Amino acid sequence: MKTSRYNIFIKESQRCYVYNTFSSMIVEVDKETWELLKMKEIPVNSKELINAKMIIQDEYDELKEIKKTYHTQQKKGRTLIITLALTLGCNFACPYCYENRDNRKISKEKQNMFIKFIGDQLKSNKFDNLFLTWFGGEPLLALSEINYLNERINELCLKYNINKLSFISTNAYLINERNIEFIKNLNLSDCYITIDGGKETHDKTRVLHNGEGTYDVIINNLKLLTKHNIPYSIRININKENQQNAKTLLKELKDLKVPYDRVFLGHIQSFTSSCKDCEKSLSKKEFANINHNFNCRTNQFNDLPCRRWTHCRAALNNNFVLDPQLNVYQCENDLGREEKRVGFIDLNGSLIKSKKNPYIEWDPFSFKKCLKCNCLPICLGGCLFMGIKDGKPQCRAEKYVLNKMIKRYIRDNSLKNKQK
Repeated sequence: MKTSRYNIFIKESQRCYVYNTFSSMIVEVDKETWELLKMKEIPVNSKELINAKMIIQDEYDELKEIKKTYHTQQKKGRTLIITLALTLGCNFACPYCYENRDNRKISKEKQNMFIKFIGDQLKSNKFDNLFLTWFGGEPLLALSEINYLNERINELCLKYNINKLSFISTNAYLINERNIEFIKNLNLSDCYITIDGGKETHDKTRVLHNGEGTYDVIINNLKLLTKHNIPYSIRININKENQQNAKTLLKELKDLKVPYDRVFLGHIQSFTSSCKDCEKSLSKKEFANINHNFNCRTNQFNDLPCRRWTHCRAALNNNFVLDPQLNVYQCENDLGREEKRVGFIDLNGSLIKSKKNPYIEWDPFSFKKCLKCNCLPICLGGCLFMGIKDGKPQCRAEKYVLNKMIKRYIRDNSLKNKQK
C-alpha cells in the first residue's frame, strides 16, 4: 500500500483532517495518523482512509486514471454542445470587451447551412442531448433569426429523439413587454446576464454607444423575467474599482428575490488585444479571496471542490462555437478572429476541420508543474484559452483559497451536526 499523491492536510480547531482531491473526500484523523500520512507512511487502522482513496494499492496509478478519464471524456461525450453567435454586433460599448465588433447578422443562407450541420450531427446517433446557447455580440438583436433557427432545431430534436436545453447570454437591456412572451417560449434553462457591480460602477463600464448608463433598465428587466418565471443567473464582474460597490447590487437582487445560488462573481481579465481598461483587473489570487469571501457572505458553494473530468467544454470534441459566418471555434474568447478558427461549415452543412486544433492538442499532463501538483484532479491545468495564450498552465483560482474552502466546509458541517 502507498499514500495518495493527492492528499491535502488541514488543521481546524485543533483537529486533524485529510482531504483528497482525487476522491473529493475528507476524513478526520488523530494527530498520529495525520503525521504518518504526511510522511507517506501507512497507519495501522487504514480502512476508512482506503475507502477515501487516501491510501491506495501499490500498483494503482492515479495519474493514469486521471489521464484516461480526461481523454475519454474529451472524445466520447454524448452531449452536442453548440454556441452560436448570431451577430458580433452589440448595443453596448463595454471598454473591456474582448470581441471584434461586426454588426452583420447571420444570413438566411448561413442559417440553413447551420440547420443542415445540426441535423447531420443529431442523426449520427452519437448524441442524446443538445446544449444550445444563443450568443453574441448581443443575441437579442437577432430575434427573428433565433425564432427561425429555434423552430427548425426543435423539429430536428423531435425527429431524432434528442433532449434539448437552451441558454442565452445577454446583457438584458433589450428585454421588454413586447418580446417577453417570445423569450418565455424559447423555454430557456438559463439566461446568463452580466452586471458590473452596483449602479455607480456599472454605468461607467456597461454603457450604450452614446455613453448612457444601462443599470436601471436592466434591473427593471430582471423584474420582468422574474414576473414571467424565466430563469436567469447573474454574473457580477469584479475589478479593483467596483468590488465594494457590488454590495449595492446584492441588496437589489435580494429585493428581487433572486436566490444567491444564481449569483456569481466574474473575473475580468485581458483576453485579447481588444480588451481595454484591464489595468484595473484583479490578480487571480486577489479574485480568489474576494470570491471566497463573497460565497461565505451569501452562504453558497459550500461543497468541497470536486474532481474534474476536463477543465471546461473547450477541451471537448463535441463542442462547437460558431460565428455568424459559420467559422468554428473551440472557445468563445476566440470568436470573430478567423485566424483562431478550428474549422468552418461549408455550403452543404458539413464541418471542414482545420489541420490543427490547439485546444484538443493541449495536454495539461505534459507540464511538470501540473504533474507534481496535488490539486491536479480539481484543476487539470486551468483555463485552456489562457494556457494556450501564455504557453503554460493557469492554475484555477480555487487553488489559492483551497485551505479556506476546506476549513469552511468543516466548520459548517460541524455546526450542522451539532444542530441535529
